[in-house]
Amino acid sequence: MRTLCNVCENAAAILFCAADEAALCRSCDDKTKSSVIGTNERRNFSFGMKAKGVASVSSSTILQKLDSKDFIGFRSLFLEYVNDLNEFSMSKNQREVQSIAEKFYPFLMDSFGILHKHLENIFKSSKDKEILAELVKVYKMCLDCFDKVAPAMQQRKPYVAEFERLNFIKYLEKFGYISEAETESISLSKTLQDSSKPTERKSRKRIRADQDKCLGSLIVQNAVLMVSLTAALGADDNDDVGDSRFRSLLCLLEEMRPWLRKIDTTENLRIKLVDDLSRNAFKLLRRTNSDEDLIISFCRVTLTEYVKSPRKDKVYEIAQSMCSLLFELHKNKPNYIANVLDVILDCVLSECQLGEGNAGTRFIETVYFCVRSATEACTRRTVAVCLNRIAEHFKQVNPLIFSILRLYATGLLLDDSTSQSRIGDPASTRSLKFDCQLGNLLKQQNVLQTSLDSLCSVAEASLTYLPFCSHPLRFLCLPLANSIDEEMSQFVNKVVDASVEKLMSTVQDQFHILCNSILSSPSFTSEKNTNEFAEKCQTVISVALAAYTISIRTNLKVQESSKLVKQIIASKWLTYESISKICGCLNEIFVILFADKHKKALKVLNLYCTASWITIEYHCSKLTSGALKELVNNSCKRSTELLDAPYDINPRKIRKRLIEILKSWYTANSLSKDLPPPMFVMKWLMKIKQEHAKHIKEGVDSCSTEFSNKNVSFILEQELISYEAESLEHPKHSQKMLMKITKILLQYIYITDDLKRAQALLRRGKALRICTTASHDDCIQCLTDAITIMKNYGEMSANKNVIDHQLAVAYCLRALSTQEAEPKSVLALYIKQRISEDVESALDLWLDISRFDFPEDRERSQPFDSIMVLLYNTIDLVQLKGFLKLSKKAYQMVIRIFKRKFSTEKWLTLLWESRRLRHALCASPISDAFIQSSLDLVNELSKVDIWTSHLRENPIQLIGFQQNFSFLFASSDTDSSCYEACFQRKITIDDVKSAAEKLSNDSVPLHSTFLRGSLYYDLCSWLVANGQLREALSLAKEARNLYVGLCKEKFGDNFKKNRVNESVARKIAQFDIELWDFSQCYFSPWNSMQCYLESTLQVGLICKISGDAELAKAYFLDGKDTSYSLHLPSFIVAFCSELGKIYIEKRDWNSAEKELQNAKQILRDSNTTLCCSKCKLIFEVTLDQYYGDLHQSKYKTCEVKSFSSEHISFYESALAKLDLPEWKNSVSCPEDGSLKTAAVDVISAGTSCICFTMNEAAQNVIMEPTKEGSWHWHCIATEVLEGRLLSDFINFKWEFVRRKLSMKLLARLVRCFAYVGDETQKILLKSTTMLHSKNTFSETNSAIAIDYFQHIVPKVILGDMFAVERAEILKEICLYYWNIYNSKATTTRNIFQNESCISLKDLASWLMVAFVLSREVPDIFHKVSQLLAVTYVVSDSREQLSLPYISKSLGENAWASYFHQASIGTHDTHSSRLTGRCKGSDKSNIGGTYNLSRLVPDDTEVLAECVKQFLGDLPSTTVICLTLLGHDYASLLKEFSPSVKAWILLSRLTFESEPIVALLPLHPISEDVIDPPILPKYKILRDWWCPWGSTALDEVVPAFKNILKEDYSRELEENTSEQQQLWWNHRKTLNQRLRQLLRSIEESWFGSWKCLLLGELLNCKNFESLLEHLVKELRSECKLEVNEGLVRVILGGTRHVCGREKLKCKKDCYIAKVGHCDQGMSGILLNAADGFGVSSDKAFQLLKHALIELDADKNSKREPIILVLDYEVQMLPWENIPILRQLEVYRMPSVSSISALGDTGSRSQKEAGRKCPSFPSIDPLHAFYILNPDGTVPECQNEFENWFKENNLKGNTGLAPTRKLWASALEKHDLFIYIGHGSGTKYFSLENFQHLNKCGAVVLLGCNSGTVYLQGNCAPLCIPLQYLAAGSPAIVANLWKISAKDISTFGKYLLQAWVKKRFELEKECPNNCDHPPTLGAFIGRARDACEQEFMTGAAPVCYGVPTRICVKKRVSSMAT
Repeated sequence: MRTLCNVCENAAAILFCAADEAALCRSCDDKTKSSVIGTNERRNFSFGMKAKGVASVSSSTILQKLDSKDFIGFRSLFLEYVNDLNEFSMSKNQREVQSIAEKFYPFLMDSFGILHKHLENIFKSSKDKEILAELVKVYKMCLDCFDKVAPAMQQRKPYVAEFERLNFIKYLEKFGYISEAETESISLSKTLQDSSKPTERKSRKRIRADQDKCLGSLIVQNAVLMVSLTAALGADDNDDVGDSRFRSLLCLLEEMRPWLRKIDTTENLRIKLVDDLSRNAFKLLRRTNSDEDLIISFCRVTLTEYVKSPRKDKVYEIAQSMCSLLFELHKNKPNYIANVLDVILDCVLSECQLGEGNAGTRFIETVYFCVRSATEACTRRTVAVCLNRIAEHFKQVNPLIFSILRLYATGLLLDDSTSQSRIGDPASTRSLKFDCQLGNLLKQQNVLQTSLDSLCSVAEASLTYLPFCSHPLRFLCLPLANSIDEEMSQFVNKVVDASVEKLMSTVQDQFHILCNSILSSPSFTSEKNTNEFAEKCQTVISVALAAYTISIRTNLKVQESSKLVKQIIASKWLTYESISKICGCLNEIFVILFADKHKKALKVLNLYCTASWITIEYHCSKLTSGALKELVNNSCKRSTELLDAPYDINPRKIRKRLIEILKSWYTANSLSKDLPPPMFVMKWLMKIKQEHAKHIKEGVDSCSTEFSNKNVSFILEQELISYEAESLEHPKHSQKMLMKITKILLQYIYITDDLKRAQALLRRGKALRICTTASHDDCIQCLTDAITIMKNYGEMSANKNVIDHQLAVAYCLRALSTQEAEPKSVLALYIKQRISEDVESALDLWLDISRFDFPEDRERSQPFDSIMVLLYNTIDLVQLKGFLKLSKKAYQMVIRIFKRKFSTEKWLTLLWESRRLRHALCASPISDAFIQSSLDLVNELSKVDIWTSHLRENPIQLIGFQQNFSFLFASSDTDSSCYEACFQRKITIDDVKSAAEKLSNDSVPLHSTFLRGSLYYDLCSWLVANGQLREALSLAKEARNLYVGLCKEKFGDNFKKNRVNESVARKIAQFDIELWDFSQCYFSPWNSMQCYLESTLQVGLICKISGDAELAKAYFLDGKDTSYSLHLPSFIVAFCSELGKIYIEKRDWNSAEKELQNAKQILRDSNTTLCCSKCKLIFEVTLDQYYGDLHQSKYKTCEVKSFSSEHISFYESALAKLDLPEWKNSVSCPEDGSLKTAAVDVISAGTSCICFTMNEAAQNVIMEPTKEGSWHWHCIATEVLEGRLLSDFINFKWEFVRRKLSMKLLARLVRCFAYVGDETQKILLKSTTMLHSKNTFSETNSAIAIDYFQHIVPKVILGDMFAVERAEILKEICLYYWNIYNSKATTTRNIFQNESCISLKDLASWLMVAFVLSREVPDIFHKVSQLLAVTYVVSDSREQLSLPYISKSLGENAWASYFHQASIGTHDTHSSRLTGRCKGSDKSNIGGTYNLSRLVPDDTEVLAECVKQFLGDLPSTTVICLTLLGHDYASLLKEFSPSVKAWILLSRLTFESEPIVALLPLHPISEDVIDPPILPKYKILRDWWCPWGSTALDEVVPAFKNILKEDYSRELEENTSEQQQLWWNHRKTLNQRLRQLLRSIEESWFGSWKCLLLGELLNCKNFESLLEHLVKELRSECKLEVNEGLVRVILGGTRHVCGREKLKCKKDCYIAKVGHCDQGMSGILLNAADGFGVSSDKAFQLLKHALIELDADKNSKREPIILVLDYEVQMLPWENIPILRQLEVYRMPSVSSISALGDTGSRSQKEAGRKCPSFPSIDPLHAFYILNPDGTVPECQNEFENWFKENNLKGNTGLAPTRKLWASALEKHDLFIYIGHGSGTKYFSLENFQHLNKCGAVVLLGCNSGTVYLQGNCAPLCIPLQYLAAGSPAIVANLWKISAKDISTFGKYLLQAWVKKRFELEKECPNNCDHPPTLGAFIGRARDACEQEFMTGAAPVCYGVPTRICVKKRVSSMAT
């Protein structure tokens, strides 16, 4: 034995190191010496030699280390000890070898013993894997040594080494070393083969004779071990290794077999051998590429060994397992299967022949298993051939087995023939299947008959095989029976051939034998509740029905087959499913025969009916109520079909059959009291009465004599039920019969039976409820009588549940009828109380019923399943009317019913889908009543993610649920990735629209309509909060339209009459006709009405916020009327409150107070029943807020003479209600320690937010996250999302509502204190706290850190739910600081810390954020825009107030003009009335907005680009914007002119010129300036109502209002000529006063700046050259940076500018000084010149010289101008101030509206030198007129009628026009002329304008036709604006009342001038005209034509744009 080196373990060791105790090779020894210090001390010795001083190793030491499992150095010690074995070999002296062997043998045997002990211990403990590996190594070393020693001990210890190695192999197998064990086993096998060969010339005979048991035992044990190892290893399918291993194993088994016979093996060894053989056989069968012979051999060996082993009884199971694998894995190898199957069955057959006892039955079981396993066609053929072959072995021995095998083979071939036909012709499968089977049977008819006879004869004698006789028959008969069932229609109708009739008789015999054998089997009934029993039952039923079908077809053995079917039906083991199958089959046969009118059909039907009634009689106790009901209904239906036989209508037979059916039903009913009524019999009776009455009247009437009175009553009751069921299909006839029957029952039948009488009254009440002609009072009376009877009867009845249920139904129906019966009763409170009491009584009764199902009620076995429609209507009525105390009970009832039917997921989806989880007008989508009603589900429904998971299967509802809360978190900065799985935080508008679009394709229109409306309605709330009013209004209107459609479906076209449709009423009243489909979502009329009213309120609110007061008022009035008609207090309060607010804006304070008082009274009377506590607080807060608005409005308009703080008290009261404890919860007011964050809520220096920490480093603000404190509003959102509690989500939404209300109130309070004082500071702090703070209930007066404020408040946040409030707060704070700057107060308390850091730059940036945020909220947007414009003008005048350049290419004048024009016409623009019709409305995004200069982006980043585009898109005509700034701005501009109380802001906008912005002081013009004369006293007949109410204009020019007032309200006392003359003198005086007033306005307000109002010069030859020269000289000689546009205006002003004027200017914005407006224009350049140290005199002289040169040109004309006037100055006739009187002037509401009317800003006109702008054009002769429609202005008619006729104009005189005529005239003509009173709204109302597609130019000559009626913060009302919105290019209308005669003069002159110019154009070539005439060019001269050129002439103004006069058609063609 060679010792290896212990280091490298490769080379042979030659040295032993004593220090390391290691054997080393030469190389490793050298390496060790070189790496170790002190190598001289290391001593190495050669092997075999002892070193001096080193003791030799002893065996005890080695054994001790081995026993202690100490393997450190063990190998070297062991090798040293056994080194002597290397020194000797077998070739040396045998004595010496023997001596060495005897020395080492005990040592090795002891080592083996220790190893065995350790290995056994490790096997038991399954631990010490590392030690196991060491032990295995030691074991192998010991075995290697033992191989050297063992041969010397062979004589005494034969094969001792081989046995030990066998033990080693066993240990390897035991520990999982399978591969190593296999290698060792193969090695041992070879060794044993060598040992078994003859040696020393000993033959095998001698070896066999010696019976070497040791060798035999070794061979057998090793072979068994090898089989086990092979089973554990498996085989590789991809190569031949596996096959070779199995072949080797077969060889090894062959070698083992002789030894197995010689030695005595143990039973366990044989059992292990066969078990492992079976495992190997199964593994070999699973292989797909093994050799077939190998598999056959292995299977044979395996089964043979099983037969010989103690487990020979398992051979059948092994055989079956082999067959299963064979059929499953090798089904496409028929030859392979055949060969293997032959071997398997042969082996089993040998056991069957040799065995005793039940071997034959076990063999049949194996065959049966093979037959059932053969599923493929080729497999069946193979098995059939094999069975036929094996059957021959039993032909003489066991005929029964022979017959069984033959039948199995026949069945297999039968199935195979069917499969072949199916494969061959798939199209003919159903028609050929049974024929193919018959054909196959015909071929084997003799064998089949012989087998059947043998089977029947032998089975009776042999009890052993009797249970197995039915198996082959079932196998053969079932395919035939199934084929007959599948081909029923073809089989029954097919004619039978004579050749197959005998065979079919044989098949029928098989069927009968099989059924009888199964039914007569003693074990059949004892096998119940097993799969075998169920299979036998199905077999008997299928085969019996097939036999009956053959009998019907062949007329053979009909009675026997019928008897068999009846026997089966009467069997007790029959289940309902089996009964259904039998009846279904009989029914199908009947239908087939009945279709051919075959008389056999009646026989089948009779059998069906008999079977049905027998089934009911014998099995009714075993059937469920539903199954029993279905069976009885089907029985009655089919039984009545016997009456409908078309070939048998004998009345006597019909009578007899009818009586038999009823008797059958009564007989069945006597056995079971739960049978449903014979509805089909009742329907047939109804049919008799309707169709066959004349044939069988006598017979039917006599039927009643066959029954008792009780039965007659029952028949009438059932007939009543039948008519109720038919009422949906035949409503009129059924209702008529219902009324008649109930009348008969009440008068003649139910005289003494109170309960029946009450039920009849209830039914009659239902019928009256439906009847449209009957009064609801009759219905209510019937229901009241029924309630009275049942209330008295129920207490005494044992059947209390049934009566209580019917009583509850009566209460509900009475409540619903009462709601509809008295819609306009004055006893509203009484009605409300009555409905409430009825509903409460019904709910209490239902909740008190102990059981849901009470079988004693025959009418309905499950009453609560049928009341859902009624209950839904009741619940919705409760929610609508505000009976909140009943909501909890209603929810309990619904949940109680739903929990029986559905999972929580399903019913929760249904309730959410129908919006029944909330009460009316509630902000919370889930009411407190529902939460309290579902306390038992609190754990299940407390988390939001549970709700989302429940709704996840319905994506539409999931979006609806999430969008109710998602907008609260949309602006949160929280990372939503961790929450998106359970809650989608950001639901976009596109998500909702996409969901709604999917719903539009829903197959159920009402369902999709309701859901779409719900999605839009909920989405609008978020859009309004975010300030997206345009989108919100569009979607809100869409939602309302959808709900209107729903209400029309439920109530009819006039759905406000409070009476539901007949069809809907019928469905409600007859709720119990059919069971309700619980999975269906039902929308009641009241549910639809609630949604409609809520949507109406929402649309009105959005219109109100948008400023469209008229439209909002219309919606509110509509909702109010509907609410009053339905007596809905909560809606009445809401609509009255909002109407009060509208009337406040209109300054109709009486109407406002009336509406608010109504709302307050209803709210007080309703107490707590109106709504939930929070909703009631919201109503109260809203009322207080509006009362405050009312008093403040009166105070502002001087209605209240003295100062009053009453409005402040109302506001403070409202705020106090928003701080009540009801609002406090874990979200709004977290207590100490209740949440993660601190409770401190003051933002001050040193504090920090969880969102960020601010550290100032140089000029940068660094945001860093921190874990300390949280005070930010968004932190609440984060915590709510993290907690995912539903209650937190709801509380968070309530907190959102509370804060919005609070901020609105605080904004009103700020305005009350005029932005000054400590109170204002507190309020603004509170507002800011509401916007960002977490807890707003704690009071704080601490200033806010400016850095914190900058980061939180002035931001444009995507999805901001406080966007509007944020804008308003920013505006109020900026105004507050503007006042601080101007007051220069030092004692004012500051809002911010570091107050000095706030600059004008900050205010401007904050205002820009507010500008963007409020872009769709007109009121706020108007004020913010004005303030921004003033800010930029002021910043241009003072260096210290200068603003940074946001854009280098834009100056302050550009910004100021942009914001100025944005502030004008906000309501018109936001309502899209004008911009929506823009011809160039293509969308080019600037920040996501339309390409209209008026609109703004949604982000401040692109605001500069928007300004540039605004300037670039200006119209080619000069636009003048004028705004009056009142006392609010006077305080802001004190520094410039402290005494001025009003200013006028003027912006001049011209295409391709820089804007000019001027801020001019307004001097009050008193009455003294006008010098009013002494006038006679006039009688005041009527008060004048001022259209604009009270504005700042009245303070600076009060005379204008007085003039109009005197003109309107004063009349002469007597109508005499003298008085008339005096009246005209008075008019002349007023005319003179107005002239003087307009002159004073021009001179006092504008002075030299009036040149800014002029249009640019046209056709001035030297103008451009003079302008160029002047600008050049000013820049070169005066060193001035002049505004060329301003110089152009001044130079073009010529005669209107005459002196110097003081002004403040730095760049291009100008602020005029008081008292200097009349000192010329030299001051224009004063400030700039002083800045350069140059006198302005020189510049003035240059300008004066240029003006002198320009004056020489007297023929130049001017371009028209367009005035864009703020609403507060529109009442003034600006066109009539002297400078503009004779010029062409137009009015437009906004700059953007100019572009909306035409391409007036076309840049292409620039190339033409602005000579011919692209204006709209009209032909004045293409006109339509309406003259004196009401006949009250005959003088006008006389003036115009003939003129219209002369010019061939079409029109209408003296007749009131229709709306259609008016619309047609506007759309089809270029010019529309109205001459009559007012503006014609009497004939064409405001809402009609929305339907116009286009509109021509309009002339409205009535009084006040162009008046602008201001309505507070709402949009002004002005009829010309409606025409502009419709597309009219120009509208001439009057600003005030005028005289008919004078206005006729004006009108006639104007029209004549237009027509005259039109004729001139017709004669000339219009293309040669550089400047074609326009409509406005003639208005100035028409004014002068008036007798009163100002009181009448100044009234007409022209709205629109310059409109050209053109010629469209020649006069001749027009005349024709």
